[in-house]
Amino acid sequence: SAIDTANQMQDRCRSFVERMIQEEAIGLLASNKGGLLLIDGALTVSYDTPSSYLSALLATAREHNIDVCGISKKSRIVIGSLPIESLFDAYPTFVGYSPLLQALEKERQAYSSLNLRPATDITKGTEVFACRFGFGPPGLTFRVDVSKSWGATNEDVINDVYHKCHIYGGYPRLLIDAHQYSAFIGADAMAIVADLVVRTG
Repeated sequence: SAIDTANQMQDRCRSFVERMIQEEAIGLLASNKGGLLLIDGALTVSYDTPSSYLSALLATAREHNIDVCGISKKSRIVIGSLPIESLFDAYPTFVGYSPLLQALEKERQAYSSLNLRPATDITKGTEVFACRFGFGPPGLTFRVDVSKSWGATNEDVINDVYHKCHIYGGYPRLLIDAHQYSAFIGADAMAIVADLVVRTG
């Protein structure tokens, strides 16, 4: 079964609503001849995000001059024995980014006997960056997947995030607002889930 617990029901509903909003956002950006779409999370395939859906979404965005940027607060990627979150720890005042796919591919080729999947398999995007948007206590390092449109470069996309998005406390304000406006108190969430369970059986 695709839904075995209340938490899975919440995840399925959240994913469904996210997909509808993403497609609506692409429609709005396309009508304005392109732009930048920020997504909360990596551009990776999961149970909630099938490969066919994500590939079609990114292809549609690319055709309409829309760059896509997925920002993850957590990642299992390790490079040079360091997780992404720790890559810039030795440079506390550093604000910026570093592309990762080429370095990851070289590292994985050195361990070819372990049959690790190619670095390009970790994203449906065109590049993965380690990014720090601000310094100080909130200056965290994030995994950032980008999918560039035709005519753009991966660096164009990540630079647009820095230069066109309001960064607040080391994180894009747009994604902070999205979290706040989509949050419900516990009683509301349980009522919505209960109603969905009744409606869908």
